[in-house]
Amino acid sequence: MNLLFENLEKLIDAPNGIEKARELILQLAVQGKLVKQDPNDEPASELLKKIKKEKERLIAEGKIRRQRELPPIKDEEKPFELPKGWKFEKVGNIAEFINGVTYSKSESLDSPFDDYLPILRANNINGKINLNGLVYIPKKKVSERQLVKKYDNIIAMSSGSKSLVGKSAQLLFEFEGSFGAFCGVLRFYEGLNNGYLNYFLQSPYYRTEISRSSQGIGINNLRKDNLLKLIIPLPPLNEQKRIVEKVNSLMALLDEIEEKRERRNQKRIKLNNASLNKLITSKDDIELKSNWKRIEENFNLLYSEPENVEKLKQAILQLAVQGKLVKQDPNDVPASELLKKIKKEKERLIAEGKIRRQRELPPIRDEEKPFELPKGWEWGRIGSLFDLKTGATPSTAKKQYYGGNIKWLVSGDIHKGEIFDCDGRITEEGLRNSNCKLIPINSVLIALNGQGKTRATVAILRTVAACNQSLVAMTPIGEYIMPEYLYYNLKGRYYEIRDITGRKQRRGLNMGIVGSLIFSIPPFNEQKRIVEKVNELMSLCNTLEEKLKQKEAEAVRLVGAVVNEITNSKSVNYKG
Repeated sequence: MNLLFENLEKLIDAPNGIEKARELILQLAVQGKLVKQDPNDEPASELLKKIKKEKERLIAEGKIRRQRELPPIKDEEKPFELPKGWKFEKVGNIAEFINGVTYSKSESLDSPFDDYLPILRANNINGKINLNGLVYIPKKKVSERQLVKKYDNIIAMSSGSKSLVGKSAQLLFEFEGSFGAFCGVLRFYEGLNNGYLNYFLQSPYYRTEISRSSQGIGINNLRKDNLLKLIIPLPPLNEQKRIVEKVNSLMALLDEIEEKRERRNQKRIKLNNASLNKLITSKDDIELKSNWKRIEENFNLLYSEPENVEKLKQAILQLAVQGKLVKQDPNDVPASELLKKIKKEKERLIAEGKIRRQRELPPIRDEEKPFELPKGWEWGRIGSLFDLKTGATPSTAKKQYYGGNIKWLVSGDIHKGEIFDCDGRITEEGLRNSNCKLIPINSVLIALNGQGKTRATVAILRTVAACNQSLVAMTPIGEYIMPEYLYYNLKGRYYEIRDITGRKQRRGLNMGIVGSLIFSIPPFNEQKRIVEKVNELMSLCNTLEEKLKQKEAEAVRLVGAVVNEITNSKSVNYKG
């Protein structure tokens, strides 16, 4: 049964499906399941006799060294059953291993120089050899054996990443140079098909065996002995050639499919971006409805991946804060009145000693305003309209400060969106003896820094808690600005706020920067309508996102089942 042909479409349509299809093809190739066996082929056992004879000749002529005898392969070591005419052999019996060149940084140059040779390193190995970032070392450092030859297989022997150890690439062009000490070369003896050997060193079987063999703390290392003990399945020479031809044709087909898919994806991304841009830049309610209808009609085309839904969410939030998501009502009390009430309430709280007077913030200049506001809206600075607090970390040397009943937030808690609880706890004593302060319910929190994408993420606090110095809490003054509106406003500006300090500054945001941020303020009743509408649309987006994730997970599960079925079948022959 032609399982590979029948299931190829299922494979390539799944997430990472083309990559999985490539891996499957290579796995089938080294298991003897990709092409038909020919009983007239000279068996691999005869090929190995010829290689052994050639090896003895090279040793006698002093061209290679005699290696320590490797023990025979036991039945329990054999990874799978081979077709008739195939043979398992240890790599060390059919290849010579050559160590890389050791040199110091002071001996290397970044550009060519007389009597210097280019050196290949692990970063030059990625399935194929690339010549990016070569270094050059004195020619005298390189022995004759260490000069790489065409069809040498360069292998990364050490890396900080276990997944990179053992990665291999075959040199398919003439290159006058050598390779560094963190690499090694497998130089197979003549008589084998170089294409088959290259595909073997890219196969999932090889990667799995290498992963088991690599060891080390911090730096993962592949020992030469383990590489030479690796068991390679060898077909008859004629079958090696047929395998290479078949793999080449299938890989070319997958390359073509991948290229078509990439072009299709680029068109989809372009269409999605154009649709969202039209939506955001809608001039009036009629145009907005028309542009939204266009998105709805092409929903399945535009939003086939979870990542695209995130763009839609950002567009919804941009429309919300620009006053384009819901209708304005001329009967609403304008935001200018809200600002007056906030100012009055703030002065009262300062006079009563309930909040501190903050540094006066400069008026908002016209060039700071990113768009024109609807009638009844106003611009404001966060520091003028909210009470800002940051937290602290009680002394970690005092065990009695931790493990109490007071919730204590860190930047890693912010991704939850709404915070009802957290893992951190401090005691009353820890609170008293630090700069921690209790933050009121419904305050909006923003992360000043943190790992990965944490910086500039926001959340609403739905419980009383304290926080550490990586967060700023923005507590509404009176009930004039909804915390949910501020939350959506800042959430929609995540990338803008994140980039404020510039990529080179590692300190992230600070309370001064947060306080200076301007934001658009609608009338209070419109805030309610906006929040209600955003909640509704975000719920739809979340449902869509979840469905797409389930679809992807089901596709991945299906691919796993298909791969397992094909790999464990007795024979697989691809037609065409």
